Amino acid sequence: MAALVAEERWVGIDLGGDRSTTVLRSGEIIRSELGGHDTPNLVAFKARDRSIGEAAVSMVTSAPTSTVGVVHTMAGTAYSSWAQRAPTAHAAFRHAEASGGHPKGGVAVTVERQTGPQTFGGTEILAMYLCKLRACAAPTQAPGGGGEGASATACKGCFSSPAAASPVERRAVLDAARIAGFADAKVFPASDCLCAVYARKHPVSPGSAPETVIMVDVGRLQTTVVVARFGEGEGESDAPVAKADARQKENASAPCTYSVLAVRSNVDLGAFHFDDRMFRHFQGLVKKKYDHDVLPGSKQGIRLLLACRRLRELLSTTPTAETAVENLVDGVDVPLSMTRAELATLCEAELGEISSLVRGCLEEAAIDAGSLTGAQAIGGGCRMPIVQDVVKDEVGLPLGSRLDSASLAYGAALLAQGGESMQATEDALAAEGMSKEEIIKAVTDEHERQKEDAEVRAIALERNELESLLFDMGSAPNKKHGELIDKEALKAALGGLEDWLYSEEADDADLAALKTKRKEIDAELKGNVAKAFFEAVGADKKKVEAEMEAEAKAFEEEKKNNPEEGDDHDTRKLPKPERMRLVMKNKEEGTELFKGQNYRQAGARYSKALTHAAKMFDLNAEEQKEVHAVQLSLYLNLAQCYLKLQSWDQVVNNCTLALKLDAESSKALYRRAYARFTKKDYDNAKTDLDKALAYAPGDKAVATLLKKVDSVLKKQQEKEKKMWSKAFS
Repeated sequence: MAALVAEERWVGIDLGGDRSTTVLRSGEIIRSELGGHDTPNLVAFKARDRSIGEAAVSMVTSAPTSTVGVVHTMAGTAYSSWAQRAPTAHAAFRHAEASGGHPKGGVAVTVERQTGPQTFGGTEILAMYLCKLRACAAPTQAPGGGGEGASATACKGCFSSPAAASPVERRAVLDAARIAGFADAKVFPASDCLCAVYARKHPVSPGSAPETVIMVDVGRLQTTVVVARFGEGEGESDAPVAKADARQKENASAPCTYSVLAVRSNVDLGAFHFDDRMFRHFQGLVKKKYDHDVLPGSKQGIRLLLACRRLRELLSTTPTAETAVENLVDGVDVPLSMTRAELATLCEAELGEISSLVRGCLEEAAIDAGSLTGAQAIGGGCRMPIVQDVVKDEVGLPLGSRLDSASLAYGAALLAQGGESMQATEDALAAEGMSKEEIIKAVTDEHERQKEDAEVRAIALERNELESLLFDMGSAPNKKHGELIDKEALKAALGGLEDWLYSEEADDADLAALKTKRKEIDAELKGNVAKAFFEAVGADKKKVEAEMEAEAKAFEEEKKNNPEEGDDHDTRKLPKPERMRLVMKNKEEGTELFKGQNYRQAGARYSKALTHAAKMFDLNAEEQKEVHAVQLSLYLNLAQCYLKLQSWDQVVNNCTLALKLDAESSKALYRRAYARFTKKDYDNAKTDLDKALAYAPGDKAVATLLKKVDSVLKKQQEKEKKMWSKAFS
């Protein structure tokens, strides 16, 4: 059996129901582009470019016909089978049986692009998504742990695959990985991945009796039940065996082996199917009460499905839950409510199938429940008490939680690194799939799409710069040194820029044209209209930079003299006054750094202050209120730092956190609206500004930005009206 090779850089990937997890062999989870533990399984198509993963989330509700979800379920799957699955009924994008490709009769997705309708196969779309996962993993592949200069070409992908997946479906995953640029790829059954992690994390001590464990994984779309035996001396089996690596051997004198005794799975049974059952229930109630049909896949249907999921998750923590679906019926918010007992009755068929899988797996393993040493629950579906109850009824044991949501990806990485269990990969490579020539063409096509994505992003960035210039310079006369500006000349220059930005010429402008326009307006403003203003601002900046350099030196000196203040792993249970002193100290330092335009360092100080604030304990109501007020201020300050750094997603995130503390904070609403305006999310920006104006009627900044948003929305409506009039002329 092969030993684990530390030099190889395998990345374990679990293509989950609606989000995917990527894990290194060390167990470290690779973060998404927004710092999350997983990446949404979404590919959204726009006129020219694409949004993938986190960037596509907002398009699920705003542009559902252009957003493709559950991307991994289409690769290698016959359309006749895929079309019968529950999630397909909720898919808003156009899909049909493919006329070619692999396998024959597979899934084809058609989306509208600028050049007309384009059709992609399931493997192509999965490859697009895997490109995003590979890009997120790239920094981990550099020598010494990543960072600058990391190369994605070194990345090797190993995938956890449903136990019931066919070799053709697994071959499609391997083909997609090759198109996405993975240097190598392997695929492993989910059952082996779970066992590999369990053996790695919870090895049976040498000389101890073997342990027989049942693992129940109820994921978003599928359920897997595994019975396996762990312990020394169980290696004589056709099942894969996971050996301990060098680090494990430091803690154990002998490796822990395992053998899979039985596996049962259902690819059409998961948490989603509970949501779908609830959807059908409430769909009928809405029809009966409001005489309104809520169609799956429509914008209303998507909102109702999301509300059902929210309600189900609430029922995991409380016996009764309520929620509401905004604007479900002609502007009416529809309330939903359900009890845990009602959910169990409604989903009796799903619960019965889970019981059947557990019972069947025990029968296949030829053991009774009394022989089990332990039972482990994995997957979001196992958080439901009604699911836990039916499993416990079958196994007669309390359910443990020794395996987490990253276990499948982690297990794949362990198996790939150890060179174990190659049978699934070998079977997949022998199955029908893309030829070498087809993969080369697909790689070329994907590179062309990536180039166009990059070009569109560059155009959007340049356009955002022009819009930011328009917005910033519009308020420049009210800033320091504003009296040095020729206001009439500025008004004329900005008016001309605004007219151009919303003209057809600007809509059709390429990157070179936008850069030329930027140079022209910069030359006009800095060379004539506001020359003295920019010179004065530049002089102030140099002065502040000199002061900040001196402050930085003083800060480093203070840090040397007070090393305990720099400990980010402070676990001390300090009294509330002492902890609050550290909060305010970091907050004040952040404010000084911000005043000096050292925004990134200021943000770090505010973040550290929030860390200290989170460590307070045993607070009474008044103290909690005081802490919340400070936290609100810190989130607002962080948002302001990210505004200056133009990190718009982080602005939105921190303002949202601030609004959880104070839903009527006009500052949070305004700053989030500003970020959304810059991201061209005009509808949500207007919603925030309308609320902010209601809470702060006299705020001129809110009124000014709202006027700009209304102007943009009006121009968009006029443009769309003009476009459609041309289409039907």
